[in-house]
Amino acid sequence: MRPERWGVVLLAALLASGFLYYSLRSERSSGARRDADERAAGNELASFASAHNAVVKWTAALPPRGRFSAPLVTDLVNALVRPNQRPVLLQMQLSQVIEREGSFSAHFSAYYLTNGLFSLQTDLSCTAEQATRLRQSTTTAGARFAVIARITDVSRGLQQAGEGAGAGGSEGRASSATSPELEGASDVFVARGTCVDLLELPRTVSQ
Repeated sequence: MRPERWGVVLLAALLASGFLYYSLRSERSSGARRDADERAAGNELASFASAHNAVVKWTAALPPRGRFSAPLVTDLVNALVRPNQRPVLLQMQLSQVIEREGSFSAHFSAYYLTNGLFSLQTDLSCTAEQATRLRQSTTTAGARFAVIARITDVSRGLQQAGEGAGAGGSEGRASSATSPELEGASDVFVARGTCVDLLELPRTVSQ
């Protein structure tokens, strides 16, 4: 091979090596930043729950009913309705905020895979200030919140066709209706209670 061709080959090899080096370095740097952001968000969430003495891993109290089986209503009552009205931490997506005769309620939803497969929706009374904070987030589709809630009741629910709001939510009618307490009738549950505090979550925080 002629010397000039060797020069071209060597230059190409050097350029390829440099590109690979900087790509790997950039990827490691991005991964480190992402891990740091997730740790910071996790620490903030832990501090948020600790400040209210909230139960964090309430799903661990659910007995295993089978991989694709929903829990019983009594399972969720035991897990969510705590002695001495101790609140629980819920990580959920905002559905809607409802105002009725001067009172406010916040509706959230989430799917869970721990010890079963089920959907949990909430109907939580909240203050006017909390309702305002939630409404301000509705410009962000799929807004997710850490919700400190004091749950007083859990029942099975049925999703009403044509009701409820999409991601981000808006004011409107409640999206769930209670149904007779027949085990196996639905994998949708409605938890009712009071919203104690709220923390909007970044997209990087996993449930």
